Amino acid sequence: MHIAYNALLLRPPLSGVEQSILRLAQALRCWGKSHQFTIFVGRDFPGGLGEAPHFHLVRLPWPNHRPWLRLLGENTLLAWRLRRGKFDLFHAPGYVAPWAAPQPLVVSLYDAFVFSHPHLCKPSNVLYFRLMVPLSVRRAAYVLVPSEFTRRAVLRHLPARPEQVQVVPLGVGEEFRPVIDPARREEVRRRYHLPERFVLFVGNREPKKNLPVALEAWERLKQRGWPHHFVLAGGKGWKEEAFLARLQNSPWRGEVHRLGYVPAEHLPVLYSLAEVFLFPSLVEGFGLPPLEAMACGTPVVASCRGALPEVLGEAALLVEPKGEEVGEALERVLRDAEVADALRQKGFRQAARFPWRRTAEETLRIYEACAS
Repeated sequence: MHIAYNALLLRPPLSGVEQSILRLAQALRCWGKSHQFTIFVGRDFPGGLGEAPHFHLVRLPWPNHRPWLRLLGENTLLAWRLRRGKFDLFHAPGYVAPWAAPQPLVVSLYDAFVFSHPHLCKPSNVLYFRLMVPLSVRRAAYVLVPSEFTRRAVLRHLPARPEQVQVVPLGVGEEFRPVIDPARREEVRRRYHLPERFVLFVGNREPKKNLPVALEAWERLKQRGWPHHFVLAGGKGWKEEAFLARLQNSPWRGEVHRLGYVPAEHLPVLYSLAEVFLFPSLVEGFGLPPLEAMACGTPVVASCRGALPEVLGEAALLVEPKGEEVGEALERVLRDAEVADALRQKGFRQAARFPWRRTAEETLRIYEACAS
């Protein structure tokens, strides 16, 4: 079977969805050797995919640094290549497929927030995806989603059939493990000017991440005399002004470290250095960062919203995403070594349930069902 895979969305720096698209392609390269793959990438593709006899990259001479340019390229140059190529199916792993793709279609959706939580999304994304996602879903033979929570949302808001929507969880990379090498730890600590003790958040600074509440919870620790700083790793997000204004009024704003985008090779060290990982999202379609933190041996405090209870299970302290509840959970982990160690051991086992090999094998199963 010859599969065409759309990776035009990949451009630096990679967001969570883009990392998932890249990681799945890497996993398919390793565990899909009985099939042929053509991976379409754009002019700004940052790399990370090696070629193999069964795995070919086609770099389209099209800029993808602006969304509208990428969309134009997908619906002209990519659509033309799909019509010319002898592909058995086409996988669009980024929510939307080109209008004119002639092959049987598989679409990946990571959430349905533009329908279920539009107030947490950029207005331009709400307008675009509310128009385009239903069109792609109607044409798709299968829709892949990362969680049962997202599957229920897709069936509630989109013109999809139950048998059409299949849950294929995302994965945790093998590089996410406790980093104990003193040299690596000191290198990352010095590079980002990290304090000795800190609470960590990883993700873009956008409304659904609930960072004002994260800040309030951390400030409760400071009020009670805890020395921990608050470290945020991730890029700027839409509508982050409310959080930044709240931060400017904090008496401990000098102990908040905004690292910006952190390269993937530094994340395992960063997780390993943190005493606790905080993820108080208002909603998530899956929730990969807390699983990565678990794999690195870091206790996790997360909200009980969206797919997080399903994905994290009993391996995290799950609380309502409110300042008092989150603050109490953080203090419980920091105060009680037995609680922290229990979360650490449960976290290792939970993260081990989500290898990228499983994601690749379940995706290949869908490909084979689609082709038949």
